[in-house]
Amino acid sequence: LQCDAGIMVTASHNPSKYHGYKAYGPDGCQITENAANAILACIAETDLFTGIKTVPFADALASGMVEYIGEDTDVTVPAAIEGLTVTEIGSECFMGSAVVSVTLPDTVIVADTNAFAECKALQSVTLPENMLYLGAQAFLGCTSLKEITLPASGITEFSWGMFIGAGVETVTFREGIEVLPANFFLGSSLKEITLPA
Repeated sequence: LQCDAGIMVTASHNPSKYHGYKAYGPDGCQITENAANAILACIAETDLFTGIKTVPFADALASGMVEYIGEDTDVTVPAAIEGLTVTEIGSECFMGSAVVSVTLPDTVIVADTNAFAECKALQSVTLPENMLYLGAQAFLGCTSLKEITLPASGITEFSWGMFIGAGVETVTFREGIEVLPANFFLGSSLKEITLPA
């Protein structure tokens, strides 16, 4: 996206004191502790009553300060970004987005907690065979996702609540799976499971 920074506003399911935002750097990853400390120092120097500048959203949009980007609902994650190998899909990375399909490269070995949760339009996810970790509730509430093949060459035990409230009807497991945890399919539309011989 060629952005210098990014902010994701979050309303936690926890008490309101945990609501806030997540800050991202130009690499698309959450900022480091050093960057966070520099930002907090600037916040501490800002008068909360006179130091915060505001602009009506419509004016910001008209002036170009705010711009809608990315209407593509079919996402193919690249194997590398600016020469750095993409190995992880972070927690809540696609959560609540309008994506319809996501294809992950073979370099990705981790998709963390809630990575695709509440993606109501998500119909297709292509996961690499060599994944090592698929986080809890990864597909929670993905009501349009009807079938999926789960990697298992490196995953012998999946995280809990993977498909809570999801529309998934058919799940295929690859070789290696040993344990399915509690609530894996709780409230889903599951009709068929295919296990390796």
